[in-house]
Amino acid sequence: MAQLDLNALDAEKSLFKKKIKMLDEFKGSGTELISVYIPLATDRSGVMKQLTDEVSQSSNIKDPKTRKNVQGALRKIINLLKQINFKLPETGLAIFCGNVSPNDGKVDIKLFTVKPLNKLETKLYWCDSAFHLVPLKNMVQPTDIYVIVTMDKREATFAVLKGKHYDIVGNFRSRVAGKIRAGGQCLAPETLVQLSNGEIIEIKETHNPLEICAANLDNLELNNTKITNKWESNKNNLIRIITKYPRLDLTCSEEHILFRVTEEGITEAEALSLKEGDLLIMPARTEIKGEKQLLNTLYYNSYKIGPKGLTYLKDRRDSLKISQEQFGKLLNLHQACVSSLELGKFDPLDDYLKAYCNILKIPVNDFIRKYCKKKTNLQLPNYLDCKLSQFLGYLIGDGNIEKQRITFSEQAKEIALLYGKLGKALFKANTNINFRNSKNYWQVRIYGKPIADYVLNEFPEVKKALDSSIPAKVLKSENKVLASFIKGLFDAEGYATKRGLSISMNNKKIIEQLRIALLRFGIIASIYEYDNRKNIYSKNSRYTLDMTEKKSLEIFQKQISFSSEIKSAKLAKCIKSKTERSNVRQMIIPGKEIRTMFENEEYNTCDFPKVSNFFRNERLMSKTAFKNSIIDNVKSNKRLKEKFENILNIPILPVKIAKLQRINEKTRTVDITTKIGNFMANGLIVHNSAQRFERLREEAEHDFYRKVSEEMNKAFTGQIDKIRGIIVGGPGLTKNYFLETDLLDHRLKNKIIGKIDVGYTDPSGIKEAIDKSQEVLQQTDIIREKQIVQEFLLNVVKTGLATYGQKEVEDALTARKVSKLLISEGLEKMVYKVKCTACEYTEIMYQEPPDLRNNKCKDCGSALEIIEEVDYADYLMEKAMESNAETHLVSTETDDGKQFYTGFGGIGAILRYK
Repeated sequence: MAQLDLNALDAEKSLFKKKIKMLDEFKGSGTELISVYIPLATDRSGVMKQLTDEVSQSSNIKDPKTRKNVQGALRKIINLLKQINFKLPETGLAIFCGNVSPNDGKVDIKLFTVKPLNKLETKLYWCDSAFHLVPLKNMVQPTDIYVIVTMDKREATFAVLKGKHYDIVGNFRSRVAGKIRAGGQCLAPETLVQLSNGEIIEIKETHNPLEICAANLDNLELNNTKITNKWESNKNNLIRIITKYPRLDLTCSEEHILFRVTEEGITEAEALSLKEGDLLIMPARTEIKGEKQLLNTLYYNSYKIGPKGLTYLKDRRDSLKISQEQFGKLLNLHQACVSSLELGKFDPLDDYLKAYCNILKIPVNDFIRKYCKKKTNLQLPNYLDCKLSQFLGYLIGDGNIEKQRITFSEQAKEIALLYGKLGKALFKANTNINFRNSKNYWQVRIYGKPIADYVLNEFPEVKKALDSSIPAKVLKSENKVLASFIKGLFDAEGYATKRGLSISMNNKKIIEQLRIALLRFGIIASIYEYDNRKNIYSKNSRYTLDMTEKKSLEIFQKQISFSSEIKSAKLAKCIKSKTERSNVRQMIIPGKEIRTMFENEEYNTCDFPKVSNFFRNERLMSKTAFKNSIIDNVKSNKRLKEKFENILNIPILPVKIAKLQRINEKTRTVDITTKIGNFMANGLIVHNSAQRFERLREEAEHDFYRKVSEEMNKAFTGQIDKIRGIIVGGPGLTKNYFLETDLLDHRLKNKIIGKIDVGYTDPSGIKEAIDKSQEVLQQTDIIREKQIVQEFLLNVVKTGLATYGQKEVEDALTARKVSKLLISEGLEKMVYKVKCTACEYTEIMYQEPPDLRNNKCKDCGSALEIIEEVDYADYLMEKAMESNAETHLVSTETDDGKQFYTGFGGIGAILRYK
């Protein structure tokens, strides 16, 4: 019984708040909205006299419209008090009346009564452009609160939970990385890093525990390593490092550590200490295994549902007790359409099928795979192969996606025919190839909305020209699939010259990703930026990727190549004219060290006459020269030959600094730390100094704990009596370390009632913490609401001991079947109590507004009049109380409340029996 009283009180309070919200939305065109507060002990004659006097005084109102509305409202209030014979509830009565019509040309004087939750102490009369609601609002302000805290070493968020609503009151970010003098927060956010799975992403998109490419500098091998931390901040002084042979570009903070090649080997150096001519290090290749990428093909316009699928849909709808008519309304279809679909008389379009499955809570893709067949001759590949990858490369270079088709623009007829044929073979699509004389190019069109949807959804990186990037699925594929993509891109934008091989685009990111991706084949390329002034059609910068080294060109020719015979012939001619000399593929081991090795085997510099200055560290040596001039001269010494071959195959190269530029402006920067201590950034291998500065980072973490404690003490010690409990959430053990410190006020510590593991510490983590704290927060409104809605849904789906809809619920209440009544606060509906003007006949009418002209007294035939407008929720609560059913008002502020309102119309009941 106590639980029933508690639920009734909660429902009454929720309905009370709903009424206040409704009244608060009404605005009068003038001072014509009247509020009257009458405590229980108020003298009847005094109230009636005051209202009568107000009617007389209102005749002085100048505006005739306002005067008429005020007098009408006052008379309605007087008539109400006479009808109820001044019998007031124990807590008193609040009456609100006035013209609430939103239309200035229409008058709609309505009267509302509210039973206060607490006793009224003061009589009040108020006439204004809005109803005076402050006394009532004060009655529903939550008194008790819960404090929710989520935190880790980098971020903390505070929230206050009041009833069903929580407010974020603070969010703080750690400056841990800012405490680190070197290695922290030091690269431009657009810097590209190579992930071990093949993806090439900007450093700002990285996070723990992604695995990225790095180097083991102890044995000079390439390795993968996991990211252990990431920081962001702003830096005022940066350095742009530009190298040559090849040309690379990296922007970092002055104190960032890089690796410098010296006579003593590979050493560490701050960026500020570098000078032109210094040697940094880069990989000669990257080792990416790549995997087969499966693709979703469920993008067809319509489907044929098989007999088993039709039966499954009907049975599912029946199990949820949704009639075809109700279901049609949810789908915005006629009931006959639902019937025809379930009988298999017509096949649904993709959008309707998805909506159908979503309402029935059926996984759409699983249903389509199991029960449907596509209604089209088009085909969509279910995995990414070489042909599809080449198609995508060409699309990014010379194509665009429209709603119903994909279009290519190409000057060479043979390439236009090739990609038109490729599109037709890939998708079994209708294609069209025409020459546009006005534009002087061939236009290829591949028709099919499913094809466009397929590409946009499966390869979301394919966007407009300047916004595209190489699709992640391409980068994560095997090298042969990546090679096909690059081939398509070069077919569109690449070209061969006497000097080498190039590709130019306005899209900087694609060009930079392409340079790094080519390292998977051992191809080394440079990037140059041009201002593009001569192009009258574009003000965008132009970025060109250049390959001029013979070995890189040979690898490209063998593993990638062109589709165009003309371009292929130019490339072959270029390679033929090249010498074996290479400025980009140099030896990493100093010449003096090589000299020591062969002298220990009783060789001397006279045995290598062509390269003696290399042994004095006066110049670098290419790998080709090292093989021809040194290894070939020690063939008789197998041990030394093997050692030199191992040195030749070291996958790390020196790269010379060509230019250093200072950037003296505030710039956002990002840094990561890795287990191995370095990583590849824009093609250079750079240092991260996690171990060196671990102690400073720990100190910074403690400073952050102190800041969090200070902010909590400042925010909550002043309302300590209102706090029912504090819940601290966060990933890992950080929350435990924080609570073990003595920084938090002991009074707040005593309020801690739970520790919760959550994955996030931003505002989304607050919701996760509340969801995971159900046992701790058992008595809070938000948890009770979640439990009652879940109980209702369970009975709908499994037991059948639940019903919903106006007629069904009212019938169940009349039959006294209802155990728990659920009403949504979003339900905006009124019922009208009408009375005969001649006899005692009364009736409830649902029509808004009721048609009194065509409805007469059923006893004597006389006219009817409205005696009271009642909120529908109030009406249902009264019926529930007659059968001792619990009443629960469900808000629309929570996910469960929204689901109950939108999916079930906001009226439901859990039944005692069927």
